[in-house]
Amino acid sequence: MLIVNVLVIPWLLIPSLNLTYNKTKWENNMQVVSTQDQQLEQQIVLSGKLNILMPSDFSVMSSEKLALKYPSVGHRPSEVYTNEKSTINIALNHTTNKAKSEDLPNVRNVLESQFNRAPFTLIKSEMRDLNGMPSILLEFISPAVDTKIYNLMVITSLEGRLVMITFNCTEAERKQWTPIAKKIIGSITLRK
Repeated sequence: MLIVNVLVIPWLLIPSLNLTYNKTKWENNMQVVSTQDQQLEQQIVLSGKLNILMPSDFSVMSSEKLALKYPSVGHRPSEVYTNEKSTINIALNHTTNKAKSEDLPNVRNVLESQFNRAPFTLIKSEMRDLNGMPSILLEFISPAVDTKIYNLMVITSLEGRLVMITFNCTEAERKQWTPIAKKIIGSITLRK
């Protein structure tokens, strides 16, 4: 059984979170998808462990921008893909936090309690089947220095450790990008 007092997410600190398992299935077998004037292409990420659809104009965030945006080295995602202005990001991290698939409901409880209080606004928290992977889906708003940030996060277990993938954008870009974010997150599959 997983016992978590403080779960460290690459870009957030999360202290302790209970709901039912809503077995909703996401499926997306497309290689290239066009969504609201945004071309998505399949990319191989996390050292070849996952496939994900990503906007074709996104690139790997430079180490300089990564250090500015995620100043705490121990909490920095291992990969971040971003638009030219760095206002829309897809952050990925295969953490050192040990957890099996059966531990995910407990992890969800911890995360949910963190994001269900100020300064965060929790929009959604549920268990999902993501293309055959039991997963946690969190949707929330977080504060930034000069704006609010919309986050769509999926967490699953890979090789006995948590994998966290977060799409985020400024609140001003949320309406346009939410359908695209859901397509991106819904496209995640394990590479075989």
